[in-house]
Amino acid sequence: YPTQKGYYIDSRFVEKKGLAALRELAINRPDCEFVLVGDGPINPASWGLQNVALLGRRTLQELARLYRACDGLVLPSIGEGYPLVVQEALASGLSVYCGLDSAAADPGAASFLHGVAVDPNNPDVTAHRFRDAIAAQPPSINVNAAAYASARYDWDANAAALEAMISSTHTRQPDN
Repeated sequence: YPTQKGYYIDSRFVEKKGLAALRELAINRPDCEFVLVGDGPINPASWGLQNVALLGRRTLQELARLYRACDGLVLPSIGEGYPLVVQEALASGLSVYCGLDSAAADPGAASFLHGVAVDPNNPDVTAHRFRDAIAAQPPSINVNAAAYASARYDWDANAAALEAMISSTHTRQPDN
């Protein structure tokens, strides 16, 4: 796994994930290694870029190691709301560079995210925006982001809260 200047994306390799912009970013940043986890109809191996590593699907344990090895998450996608990969990256303390819609999806996390305007019709412009965002705020481990995400997105805590809400609706008597 990369240990320096590694950027990671876990994804279905489809157009809305911003792979065209990611390809342009990899071309413009040959000094960075881009590690892609996932699969789909778009094949990043066909790009022929030495700084793009394609790992396919990985287990949760492998993903955790990968998050710890990378410097940041780059996700130039559109129309996804707040993807799990953003939450996982935050919980790992990674710098996250994502589209403006994802960056605004959880107002509590917004200060930990680097929102970038994504133009799906112009991957070169989008790639330059991501490059500039990374240059302006280089990746660093953020323990506050990790603490926030760990508390906010904990599966067990959220499941317990949902269970409590469901239980409270079952104890009430229906109105007749």
